[in-house]
Amino acid sequence: MAGQFTNVKDTVTFARARPGFCYAYQETSGALETGIGMTICRGGQKFIGFFDRQNYGRTTKRFILESKDRHEVAMRVQLRWRLQNVRKWIRCKGAYLDIFDAIEESAQAALRDAIAGNTYEECMSQARQGYEGIEGAVKDKLREKTAELGGILLGFEIRELRFPLLEQRNAQRAEKESQMSERLLEQKSTLLLEEERRKRAEAKTDFDMRVEKFKLEHSGALQVLVDQATLEKMSANATREQSEQKLALVKSEALLRGQEKMLDIELKTLEAKAVAVNEVRLISAKGEADKKLQTARAVAESVKEKAAADAVSKVEMAAADAKAAQLIGAAYTSNPAFLQLEMETLNNTMLNARAKAMETALRANPTVLMPVDLQREMAFLRSNITPIAPVIIPGGGGVVSMPVRH
Repeated sequence: MAGQFTNVKDTVTFARARPGFCYAYQETSGALETGIGMTICRGGQKFIGFFDRQNYGRTTKRFILESKDRHEVAMRVQLRWRLQNVRKWIRCKGAYLDIFDAIEESAQAALRDAIAGNTYEECMSQARQGYEGIEGAVKDKLREKTAELGGILLGFEIRELRFPLLEQRNAQRAEKESQMSERLLEQKSTLLLEEERRKRAEAKTDFDMRVEKFKLEHSGALQVLVDQATLEKMSANATREQSEQKLALVKSEALLRGQEKMLDIELKTLEAKAVAVNEVRLISAKGEADKKLQTARAVAESVKEKAAADAVSKVEMAAADAKAAQLIGAAYTSNPAFLQLEMETLNNTMLNARAKAMETALRANPTVLMPVDLQREMAFLRSNITPIAPVIIPGGGGVVSMPVRH
């Protein structure tokens, strides 16, 4: 309560203002009087009321203004004041009950002029600088208006300055731009994904083509090797057949020469026999007397000649056999192809025998071609014996490996 007063029979009024408040009354002459503490109104003096002279601050309601570029601006400001001259306030307040209402209306009017002279960009620039330009343009006018009402302006500060419609449009535009950015990003991601898939498909196709090309080249090279091996095999077979034919021809020639020699020996033997028979016939023709003697002599000579012929025939046969052997040996030494064929035949026979022996050995022991230490390890593995680390026996006993059977 600002104070208390008592009216005694409508003639005397006692009034006492509380601390921070003052009283006001009107003289019969119309003059206004104010004071603090206690007063008495009498003899036509009229008590007007108590007035607050303390410091106050308050934020105005939001009011709508218009900027220079015709954008709607919503503002609120904070005012700090104190009622200083009560008599001036009573004369000028009019229909206002509180000085704040009068100051608020004046602030709105001053801000309307200030905002109308600034565009949206200028207002935003003022916001970044703390509204010093707008407040500076309004504060002096508002201080003068407050002084005219009997108060003192202690502070003026802009609490809110917004462009609601523009912010709404900006928000909608930002939302649309965000949606558009999301769609663009999605489309870009889709394009990148498709590009990546295309690159992978191209890489796979290129890889498949290179693999197919490698297969074809490998097949071609393999076929060339096969053809070359087949050609070499056919050439070797032809060389072997030619050598066999030459060997057969040499053998037949040597056999024919041996047969010719045998025929010569047989002819010589037959000639010797014919000579003996002729001599016998001549002796029988000389005379009957010595026929028997001559016959005996002829027979003896015939037997002798036959024995000699047989001996000569045997010697000649032996010589013929030696000559045939010499001819065959000469044929071997004088015909490198024949000798090579015989060597290849012998090597082939030896290789076949060695392969059969190796096959038998491998069947009996698959590790026969391995070194001795690997054969020993494989024997341990096949016998389910696990070799352990060597055990060193102290005192020069050597190294002993003790296998363990699982």
